[in-house]
Amino acid sequence: MLEHGAFTFQINNNIIIFKLTGDFNEYGIKACLEAEKKAIESFGKQPCLLLVDCRAATGATPEAYQAINDFYRDINYAHLSAIALVYSSDLMARIEERSIPLMKNHEAKAFLDWQAAIDWLTTKCSKKT
Repeated sequence: MLEHGAFTFQINNNIIIFKLTGDFNEYGIKACLEAEKKAIESFGKQPCLLLVDCRAATGATPEAYQAINDFYRDINYAHLSAIALVYSSDLMARIEERSIPLMKNHEAKAFLDWQAAIDWLTTKCSKKT
């Protein structure tokens, strides 16, 4: 099947930064989630943080949201200190909050401001170390 939605990622010190673009289907989001999993696992037992920039993402299919929810149900990385998500609007943040209820099982927070997300992640990491 064809993947819809695009992502890039980079690692900056202990912060894994994913940028999502476009509309995601199940296959596109599963590719992104697999890359997230590998990036998290690359830290071994060292603490890390995850920043997901959703400002350029425009939506996802119900199957994509279910795959994300399953991902947050299944991940169990004690060294993943916190997850920050940056949205372009409060509406997008509320849609994802409603569609991904298992994200609440993690130290996760939504933001509309990039720098606020970075600042919050930095405080979360310093509390874990």
